Amino acid sequence: MLGKPLEGRARISNFDIEVSHLDDGLILYRRSCVGECEEHNVVRKVVSSSMTIVPYPMYPIYYPRFVTRHILCILEDELVLAPRDSRMFYLKVPYDVAVYARANSEFRVLDVVPLHSRYKLSFYGHHTGGIIARVCRSRVYVEEPQPDIGWAVMPVSIVNDVGKVMVISRILLDSSPLKLYYKPGSWSVYTQLIQLNISTQNVAMVNYGDVPWRGLEAIDDPPEIRPPKIAGTTYMLWGF
Repeated sequence: MLGKPLEGRARISNFDIEVSHLDDGLILYRRSCVGECEEHNVVRKVVSSSMTIVPYPMYPIYYPRFVTRHILCILEDELVLAPRDSRMFYLKVPYDVAVYARANSEFRVLDVVPLHSRYKLSFYGHHTGGIIARVCRSRVYVEEPQPDIGWAVMPVSIVNDVGKVMVISRILLDSSPLKLYYKPGSWSVYTQLIQLNISTQNVAMVNYGDVPWRGLEAIDDPPEIRPPKIAGTTYMLWGF
């Protein structure tokens, strides 16, 4: 369960996790597959026993290796928005599980447990200035869906400031201003409100708002994706 220290044996998706105490003040962390698995899916780490091993949700950008902090969400249901119109809906975006070794406020990511079978990259933009992004796909939910293990609920608000009908088929997210929140002791994960403002036929501004739910904890982001100190805003410059 997210946010709760791991002790002994646990199951996360298709993986067995074992945390055992060794001699000389050390802990062995081991991840292995349930059934057959490839060699890179067997992980062993030795940690100081003064640290705590804790699982948290993580953006789907670290497995099998960190390449980009961007996530391109493809809408399985294209949204056709009238001129000067706005709409609110929800997406379900993937997350993995990061296992932290914690010593109070200090931590190190020991392992990222993949919760999905396929991890794809795509190129967004022009060949002279585009962005490599992880790809995810989601239905458009009119009513708030229930989160599932591996899938976070993301509220989205879209405003069409253009005097023409706009078709939205994708949203580009930056995991630095994006934030994951979880309900401790569960697999329920959420993001803050994503606000997409369409300003021209090809350009949209993405604002990362507040989380609309109570009783949630925010994850501690790894150093390479820590959010900016001011409110985050990113841009989609090559269509949506």
